[in-house]
Amino acid sequence: MADSTGKRQSAEDTRGVFGRLRDAITFITGPWTKENGKAWLKVIVVVLLIRWLWFEPFSIPSGSMEPTLHGDAKFLKGDRVAVNKLAYGPRVPFSNMRLIDMGDPERWDIVVFITPEADATHKVLIKRVAGLPGERVSISNGLLHVNGQPVPFPPDMPEGMRYTNELEELERGGRRYMSSEHMRYGVLPQDEYSLIPDGHYLVLGDNSARSRDGRYFGWVPEENIIGRAFCIWWPWSHRRDFTGFSRAWWGKGILYGIPLACLLYGLVTGFFVMSMRVRHGQVTGLPARGERVLVNRLMTGLRVPFTNARLFPGRLPRRGEVIAYAAEDGDGASPQMFLGRVVGTPGQTVTRKDGTCCIDGQEVGALAEGGKFKPGRVPEDGVVVVYDAATAVPSGSPVTWVPREDILGNVVSVWWPLHRARAVGGGAEPPVGAV
Repeated sequence: MADSTGKRQSAEDTRGVFGRLRDAITFITGPWTKENGKAWLKVIVVVLLIRWLWFEPFSIPSGSMEPTLHGDAKFLKGDRVAVNKLAYGPRVPFSNMRLIDMGDPERWDIVVFITPEADATHKVLIKRVAGLPGERVSISNGLLHVNGQPVPFPPDMPEGMRYTNELEELERGGRRYMSSEHMRYGVLPQDEYSLIPDGHYLVLGDNSARSRDGRYFGWVPEENIIGRAFCIWWPWSHRRDFTGFSRAWWGKGILYGIPLACLLYGLVTGFFVMSMRVRHGQVTGLPARGERVLVNRLMTGLRVPFTNARLFPGRLPRRGEVIAYAAEDGDGASPQMFLGRVVGTPGQTVTRKDGTCCIDGQEVGALAEGGKFKPGRVPEDGVVVVYDAATAVPSGSPVTWVPREDILGNVVSVWWPLHRARAVGGGAEPPVGAV
């Protein structure tokens, strides 16, 4: 007996853990229904398209761009930059081929690229473009020289910036030998190491003495460049704009408005009001198939985030009110969102007569087969509804019992299509035979 009691307790504890986890997830996603899943799938597709075509966040894996960019491989430690992938043109997914050529990298652009080193620890790096295609480059006396002329640093470069040349250091030490592990590109005079081929770039790190960059691995092909970094967006104290993008109103809208809109959407649909598409439209007086309705989620109370506890309890729907609720579709699949009109409230009597369901002696429809609800008194923790099923039944629209925890809220209006927008009344006694 003690062993079975312990097993039951363990099973209840496990259900409690998974229940709290589910509450935390549904706080963000809303109810786990097929329709809600389709809505989130659309959001995910849009986000992926934006990341593929437009801009994408990247973390800084190392300190090679210090102090311009703070790098740290640990989670949420380094700076996060936003990269404009349209700056040079979007690429074909899963390839380096560009769909459209929208411009070329310019000198001193900060770019994110795929390193040409096959055995690199970090495959995606961020550096500055220093040398352009066709240029003869060399690094000496701390400066970049292009075609024999020193190139001044731009105003946004770190104070005291200088590029290191390992050959100069070796010569000062009386040694000239350089292996493949030493700097060669932009350092040695041979064309192989000084003349940038067409379609390639020399990229260098601002923290020159501690940057493994183009001086080591060579020229970066244009197709390896993912995009141009235009700002640091996180952490907030490090935020910085490199191109003026985030100072424009539309730039701020993209960087902060879109994430804020997604957050507000989750909060509004999770706590206040949500949109729902009518699936069948079989019940007289309910919205028609294809219409979209607004559901007032506050009717059931305001929940404490990540729990089923409520700051205020809300109420059960009244008789005649149209509600939205979540339930299985009868085939064991994931829950669906249904519409229903309340025909029975706690304390009323439910009877079956010639295959029909009666509430306090009034015929309202047919009891749903295989449901949890049986004739008798309507329990205190739920309501009886005539619901919008896929097909009508000979004895009237199907009727079932909906527990309080499955009720999403009451329907307040039809909002789409706009020419059919209207309020949805509720709370009145439905006339006999209207269901």
